[in-house]
Amino acid sequence: MFKKILVPLIFLIVFIIIALVLKGPWGKSTYSPAIPKKVITNFEPDQINRIELSQKDKQIILKRQENKWVVATSFNYPANQEKVSELLNKVKNLKQSDIASRNVEKHSIFQVDAEQGKLLKILDTKEVILSDIYIGKTASDFQSTYVRPRNSDEVVIVDDNLGRLVPLETKLWLDRTIFKFDYKEITQITLKSTIDDKTTELVLKQAENEEWFILSRSEGSIAAPETYPCDKVITTDLAKCLSNLELEDVASTTVLATYGLDNPQHTVLVQRKDKPPSTLLIGKTTEGGDYYAKTDSSDFVVIIRKDVVKKIDKKLEEFIDRIITKIDRENITELTLTYPDTEIFIKKDETGKWLLACTEPFLRQDSTNPDGFSEQEPGTGKLSERERPVTATAQNETVDFIINTFSNLTASSATT
Repeated sequence: MFKKILVPLIFLIVFIIIALVLKGPWGKSTYSPAIPKKVITNFEPDQINRIELSQKDKQIILKRQENKWVVATSFNYPANQEKVSELLNKVKNLKQSDIASRNVEKHSIFQVDAEQGKLLKILDTKEVILSDIYIGKTASDFQSTYVRPRNSDEVVIVDDNLGRLVPLETKLWLDRTIFKFDYKEITQITLKSTIDDKTTELVLKQAENEEWFILSRSEGSIAAPETYPCDKVITTDLAKCLSNLELEDVASTTVLATYGLDNPQHTVLVQRKDKPPSTLLIGKTTEGGDYYAKTDSSDFVVIIRKDVVKKIDKKLEEFIDRIITKIDRENITELTLTYPDTEIFIKKDETGKWLLACTEPFLRQDSTNPDGFSEQEPGTGKLSERERPVTATAQNETVDFIINTFSNLTASSATT
């Protein structure tokens, strides 16, 4: 009897689960193609003058200023124009592809409630609201989004992933570019640092053969600057960093002294061929350890990452080239190792085998000395020696170690 009841019961449970999946937030309800899709938003991007994006206590306001978008909540700093255009073009004509729910209690499941939803308000030049919607989580297909008009209980699905277009991080809406040019255009980088009232200046110059060298002179010195070869890797890394420099946030447009920019710790001057120079001032550190900075072409005080300043804040010795030898190991055919008592010659033969030969000194035999050897040559005070050649096959591991070490020998540090 129990077995007869069990089978239908299992089918009933499976049916209920399928129904819940299809009707719940994990599936879509049936929507007849014959029913016209409801228009949620309808405007032209050129009409828009203001965009407000908020979630709980976070808010970002974008507004149009002289036909350019700025981030009003960040001192009207220029916005990322492409990002704003992408958002407006995606939202200008939203239509629902399906209805997910009309139940108020399910708003939190779809993350379109006032607590979790991202409220997007779009206004025209007359401050008329053209869009006022909560953007919720991505649907199960990862290509659609749950959306709810703020004045409606109905949760709908739109055929686009809108969540990525409305981040609540300010820096993602800013035009983060500080410098933008090809690092190969740089001909000179001047680094001026003032630490504990002591000012030093380093000039990194690129020669026509693309090799870098460094000039150093202390403040007040009248002597010619000292010149050293540059570590190409470190210098090229610095050039690449400066040529694609980005900000992390905007601090203010107020008095420079507040941020230590009236007497900056570091001043960076980047010169390019046939281009005007670019100047970067670096001041105090933020609470998070990053740095306040300002360029000569902008009134804004911005924040740059501390790892950028680490590339700039280096001593002369850190820029000096530490490569001692650089030899193509494949072209090495002979080695000579000189010691106080002997020399060792290592040579590669036609078969690629390493052979070694060395000289072994010994005392000259003296017939007048009953012991058989004299300690000195008569009248010279020097040991009387004769070279006895010794030859053998060299150990490949030892020779490889020597070649690998000395063909690309780099010092751990440098000094002037």
